[in-house]
Amino acid sequence: MEIRFQPALLQEVIDSFIEKTEREGDPTYYKEFHEYADPIYEKFALEDREGEFKKLYQYLFGTWGFADIIRDSFNEYPLLREKVGIYRSAAVILGFVGVLIIADPGDGHIPLLGAAVALGGAFMVALISIQIADLNRTESPLTIVFCMGTGIGAGVQFHKLSSDAGSCL
Repeated sequence: MEIRFQPALLQEVIDSFIEKTEREGDPTYYKEFHEYADPIYEKFALEDREGEFKKLYQYLFGTWGFADIIRDSFNEYPLLREKVGIYRSAAVILGFVGVLIIADPGDGHIPLLGAAVALGGAFMVALISIQIADLNRTESPLTIVFCMGTGIGAGVQFHKLSSDAGSCL
């Protein structure tokens, strides 16, 4: 499967990443970007630079691993043995854009613990969705709901018992 990215999205992701890492004290990506960008200004005429910068952003997007993240998300769909439609693909792409917008909204600071909890929660929801889709092949919906309800109920009771025991000590 070939995935094509909008040049404006690539530029926004790369520029935001460079700015973020530089703000955090790591100039590595800034320096690498300028190793490739500075010669474009020297070697190409003004009207040819836009095309060269598109190539540069495409190259860095792949080299720095951003393309792998998106490609891996599309490669996970065969696990569900379902056809990937345009709406589902668009939802994944919009989700990644949303994460970029929320995680780095400018000069604001997102607490690491909060971001980790949010990503962990999203991961768990995705994992549960995959497990339910897989279980639907062999189990009835009533069985799945009963097992999940029983597991949640047991977890709540265990938590209640362990917190009650702790207060008696």
